[in-house]
Amino acid sequence: MKKTLLISAIVFSSLSLSAQDYHGFDINASQQLIDNKLRGTLPKEVYRINKALTLQVLYQPEFRPMTASDDLTSYTQGTTTGIVSNKFVDFASPNGTYEVNASLKAGYMDGMVLTSVMAENGLAYVTIPDQYYKDGELVDVPASGGDIRVRFVTESNDKGRLNDSEACHTEDITGVYLTVDAPSTVAISNNFVQANTTTKFDGSKATGTSDELGAVQRTATFNLPSTKGNGPEDITYVGKATNCWNLFTYKRTSDTYAFPICYVDIVFKGVKPGERVGWTNYQTLHEGYTPKAYTGTSAIEGVAGDDVDIPAEYYTLQGVKVDNPSVGIYIMHKGSTSRKIVIR
Repeated sequence: MKKTLLISAIVFSSLSLSAQDYHGFDINASQQLIDNKLRGTLPKEVYRINKALTLQVLYQPEFRPMTASDDLTSYTQGTTTGIVSNKFVDFASPNGTYEVNASLKAGYMDGMVLTSVMAENGLAYVTIPDQYYKDGELVDVPASGGDIRVRFVTESNDKGRLNDSEACHTEDITGVYLTVDAPSTVAISNNFVQANTTTKFDGSKATGTSDELGAVQRTATFNLPSTKGNGPEDITYVGKATNCWNLFTYKRTSDTYAFPICYVDIVFKGVKPGERVGWTNYQTLHEGYTPKAYTGTSAIEGVAGDDVDIPAEYYTLQGVKVDNPSVGIYIMHKGSTSRKIVIR
């Protein structure tokens, strides 16, 4: 006989907007996301929009996005952008396969691709590697460590980019909210990078804010608060983006919303060798939206009265749905409540 043991509960806070009204970027870490390939489609349990999404994690001694002057008239090259084309080289390879390792081995950029590891607390963790590619050759990571960039690649054939459909857009973002586990000495930022460089932000085809940078890659940045360094913690940034903030307001006449976003980065700066950083529960904030708090394995709670008649759904700790759970540990979703259970 199977026995079900309730060992914890996760109760999410209510939203001031209904789920269908929320049009932001909302994603949790999962094994399916870690394993997903370029332009693969994820199930709704992993990514609310159910569009193409790829996770790419990169170590670099110093990660720098392309930065712009305050008056948006000049820019400074980033560490992953091509000097000539101004496009990101981490998806540029000689044979056109768009594989970041090809760029590293060819010496187009310095760094090392990392693989996230799912933990039982629901966060995806990475650590500083022992070696990385510098000028196309493997060398030892410096004692100072470096930066870890967690990149969501949203560009796809099915127009999974932010702003490409009414399901998810950025022109009214007021900030970001996410759960991270990182040392208090690590600085954290969140970057939004435009989808391509084929359109100049010169006002000639725009109905929104223009600038004089021409067809160069733009990055809007939110600098997030530091953690206390004692485990998973929800952090929030509310306010205007820095660097190319107008990426959220620029709009061509052909765009329903702001210019499409291709990459969304969570960047951990100043990670030392042996330290690990983790993330989950990433959400963009919008006026009137209350983010879903991540409470981990908190105290045991009962099923809410309104949820009694709702069928339960079961998932592995990696986020894979299981129709007929057998012996093992699962996350049981029932209405607005999620619980970790053991079936024996």
